[in-house]
Amino acid sequence: MQKKSKFFPIFFIFLVLSIIILGLSLYGMLSGTLPFLEKTTSFAPKTVYGWFQNLPFIPKDKEIEKLKNENLELVSKLLDQEKLMKENAALLSQFQTEGLGNDSLLPAQIVGAPGFVPGVTEPEEIILNKGERDNVRVGSGVVFQNNLVGKITKVSYYLSKADLVTNPSIALPVQTFSGVLGVVRGEGEDKITLENVLPSEHLKIDDLILTKGDLDINGIGIPPNLVVGRIESIEKIPAAIFQKAELKSLLDFDRLSVVFIVVER
Repeated sequence: MQKKSKFFPIFFIFLVLSIIILGLSLYGMLSGTLPFLEKTTSFAPKTVYGWFQNLPFIPKDKEIEKLKNENLELVSKLLDQEKLMKENAALLSQFQTEGLGNDSLLPAQIVGAPGFVPGVTEPEEIILNKGERDNVRVGSGVVFQNNLVGKITKVSYYLSKADLVTNPSIALPVQTFSGVLGVVRGEGEDKITLENVLPSEHLKIDDLILTKGDLDINGIGIPPNLVVGRIESIEKIPAAIFQKAELKSLLDFDRLSVVFIVVER
């Protein structure tokens, strides 16, 4: 308070002097004395700046740095909260889905998508934040609700890699609701092909294609009755041994942030 009382009278004096000097200079009455006054008053800005720096109500560098750090911490907490909300929504949606035992599903966050460039390429593999320590094994299925996402193809202690159902490495036995059997293969770039379907079988546009299931004795693999995709087009050539169809997954893989790994019970 004492610093403030000293500052304002001095500030007022400098303000009045500045106005007087400005008025005299406008009328050309300071042409001879201006250099002397400039030299005499040149210390004023530095002095006033120094007083401002020492005033208790002006933030110091440390206080500004503290505010920046608090702001960064707040942004980090908001991001964590948003991520938690998304994960909770995915968990609720998954647990409301019938057909899969929830005790065998491990939620995992997608932390990477090698080779994926938005607007240029489609994701064909994803990196998940679950690994060997979480009981994840090569061959484990990856799902979202009742849709097949892909299969675990590589595992480290903390992470795992899953090839999406569109990946050319994927080949799975499948069926339709009416019992038509076939094999789906990933073709890359968001494409899936249904093959090995006998010509005598009847396929329809918009038919849903489901996994046949290939679980082993330990429960590792792809469970049955997961939706692989929907038929968009059919190719049936009379002379061909098999007919085939093009499928489209019901999922937008580039929009997923949380998926579920089928683990041993």
